[in-house]
Amino acid sequence: MNRTWRIVIIILLVIIGIGAGVYYYNSRQAASQAPQYQIVTVERGTVVSKVTTTGTISPNRQAALTFRSAGTVAEVLVQPGDRVTEGQLLARLDDRDYQLAVEQAESALEISKLQLAKAEAGPSPEDIAAARAGVESAEASLNKLKQGPTPQEITVAKSSLEQARIALQQAQAAYDKVAWVGGVGALPQSLQLQQATIQYEAALANYQLATQGATESQIKAAEAQVAQARANLQRLLKSPSEEDLAIAREQVHQAEINLEKARNALEGARLVAPFAGIVAQVNIRELESAPLGQPAVILIDDSAFYINVNVDELDIPLVAIGQQARVTLDALPGMELAGHVDYIAPVATSVGGITSYQVKVIIDQTDPRVRAGMTANIDIFTERRDNVLIITNRALQYDRQANQFFVEKLVNGSPTRVAVKLGLRGDQESEVLQGLSEGDQVIIRTVSTLQQLQSTFGSSGFGGR
Repeated sequence: MNRTWRIVIIILLVIIGIGAGVYYYNSRQAASQAPQYQIVTVERGTVVSKVTTTGTISPNRQAALTFRSAGTVAEVLVQPGDRVTEGQLLARLDDRDYQLAVEQAESALEISKLQLAKAEAGPSPEDIAAARAGVESAEASLNKLKQGPTPQEITVAKSSLEQARIALQQAQAAYDKVAWVGGVGALPQSLQLQQATIQYEAALANYQLATQGATESQIKAAEAQVAQARANLQRLLKSPSEEDLAIAREQVHQAEINLEKARNALEGARLVAPFAGIVAQVNIRELESAPLGQPAVILIDDSAFYINVNVDELDIPLVAIGQQARVTLDALPGMELAGHVDYIAPVATSVGGITSYQVKVIIDQTDPRVRAGMTANIDIFTERRDNVLIITNRALQYDRQANQFFVEKLVNGSPTRVAVKLGLRGDQESEVLQGLSEGDQVIIRTVSTLQQLQSTFGSSGFGGR
């Protein structure tokens, strides 16, 4: 190739390079001058504000069941995963001693009731008649002691004494006839003499008592017997006293308490489901002692679930009991469950310098896939306004110096800054109270890829100045 052609080729390459540069520059200029925004129309719709938080699914109820009595486990009737009904027996201890204690307490109560009934009924006519007879007998004995023996009694005592004296003389005479015989003590005469001597001494004592009258101590003893008999009669006539009835009633009450304690001890040896649900844990085995300080069975009610969440103090004024909530679960993507606010703690808690309030959200619908312990995301809908003028939040800009929101409204095709007054704000749209009308068009500024790179790395690396 000659020199001329080389020069032509070089000139053409220079011209092509200059053209490419001019094209690139013009393209950049055109791109920088082209509108970088999206147009949206102001319209009417619904705005919903919400408070978003997270928590853990909890069962409607949970009970850690323990034996209230001590003993050895006799039966375990359930295992984890079993469904039980309210009142169903889950396990029991060896309760034979507790059953005997109940029977004993029942018997004691029955005795106390019978004693009370007897006290309330009062003494029988037979009891009163016997008491009157006792008084008459004691009085008669006292009078007889005071009056002394009658002549007839003295005569009888004297006659008995004389008869005993004669018998003693006869026995003595018979004994004297054989007194010389060896072994006389074994003869009948010796025994007869002893008996006659005893009878004579008794007759003599009776005669002396009959002739000398009653002593002062005997009279006092007889008077005491009279007083006691009269007091017994008066007690029967006045019974039952209020004090006696009160004591009898208290004895019945005490017996009832003892029976209740015995029944409680028997019930404490049995584990019964307080509600229908599913067995979560079983921590006991047959023939082993009941565990102390540890639940024997854990039961949960999975018919419903709730979530305790913490709401920041800045958001808690927006939350109220009864507000609807939406629940989603990390473990079950795509599932949404409806709920509502059931409780708001009156007192705040502070953790790590963050003040919040506990809020209970009840899940209104159930699903067999939901399990206790799952992580839940909760949206509490604090307010809703329908058929209001709304605008997407992406179109809003904030002027810190003027302390107001504004948008760029298209006026004759050109973006014009317009201040707006907002009402209820949601996470996607906000209510417009002033500044815009239905059908107005506003813009959402967008950023090109080139501008994003220039913002990140600086303009010098991309041909800028």
